[in-house]
Amino acid sequence: MVSICAALAFTLTARGEVLSAAETDAFITAFNAKQGATQTYQAELTQQLQLRGLKRPAESRGQLFYRAPAELLLRYDQPAGEFLLLKDADVWFKKTDRPLVHRHQVAGGANPGKSLLMLFRDDPDGVRRQFNVTVARTNSTLQVTLTPKEKDPHMRLVAIENVVREADLEVLSVRTIFEGQNQITYEFTNPRRNAPLDAALFAPPPQEPLR
Repeated sequence: MVSICAALAFTLTARGEVLSAAETDAFITAFNAKQGATQTYQAELTQQLQLRGLKRPAESRGQLFYRAPAELLLRYDQPAGEFLLLKDADVWFKKTDRPLVHRHQVAGGANPGKSLLMLFRDDPDGVRRQFNVTVARTNSTLQVTLTPKEKDPHMRLVAIENVVREADLEVLSVRTIFEGQNQITYEFTNPRRNAPLDAALFAPPPQEPLR
């Protein structure tokens, strides 16, 4: 049986030119320097959730807000009122017609926004420790694929595919692929970096139940 990593490598080769090890190292260094210098970030967000058994992906729209070092908010307009908030080791999320959920994350635990928060961590050595990194160039973009070196029984992660514009290293999309043909894709438009953000955006919701 062909391994998942081998299949991904074949797909990347078919899509474009795979960068050499030296080029990949240079990209990781430059990308992490850009992300590490980002104190705040905001962008328009389109999210597609594809679950096994669904005929069509579920699409949501809203905004993403980030503040260094570890605060991330996904605030949705469609469907209105839904959100996901990460602050350090805590996560809150609200779905339509469902109660607010608050969880304190343990090391290695499943975290629905982890792949997005990883984008802003200036830790290339940490990325190398956790993932095999393959970068392929197609026209004006780079597809950066991270495949975990060790299987995480909580996340069941297969790969994270990031599409980055080569000219300015701006992230265009992130797709996180899980076992069981499940995946979630985030697309970003109109990004703004290091603009002031209201601290109230990242305030924990009141009277959150701990689960």
